[in-house]
Amino acid sequence: MSRRTRTAAVLLSSAALLGSGVPAQAHGGDRGDRGQHAGKRHGKGDRGFARAARELGVSKEQLKTAVKAASEQQKAAGELPSYKAVVASKLGVTEDQLKTAFEQAKQSADSRDAFKAAFASALGKDVATVETAFKDAKTELKQQWQARYDAWVASVAQQLGKSPEEVKAAFESKRGHHKGHHKGDRGFALH
Repeated sequence: MSRRTRTAAVLLSSAALLGSGVPAQAHGGDRGDRGQHAGKRHGKGDRGFARAARELGVSKEQLKTAVKAASEQQKAAGELPSYKAVVASKLGVTEDQLKTAFEQAKQSADSRDAFKAAFASALGKDVATVETAFKDAKTELKQQWQARYDAWVASVAQQLGKSPEEVKAAFESKRGHHKGHHKGDRGFALH
């Protein structure tokens, strides 16, 4: 059957189903999920976990237990502040004031430079001060996330009787080709 014929058949059968009052159930039926593959990881994450465990000389279960315990410790330590909260703090304003200024500037500006000027003005600041606050907030949060990651690695390492460097190396190799693929600096943004 040609591609064109298959497409026509699918369209006609869909039209027939819709016209008959029977709800169309494509790739999921009435199971309430989005198809037979929904929520399944296909083992890819497990292979990376097994590889990291092998590199550390521990079982996959030992590694999972250590990771789970370290993650629970992180959760108990609480959330890091949001980017908006840190920017607001650096500017000496509340998050609500920051949000209001952002919305005002977004509606009144027609270019990036006009937005920056309107945003800074709505906060009673100059553009350079606002840009510095964004940059400093980003740096501060990066440092906090790195400290949190280092503490998590140290916790996993301690539970496995390994050094933090060994654990980091095993997880770095687990991440493989994904390492370093992060979005670039967005500069002056509240995303």
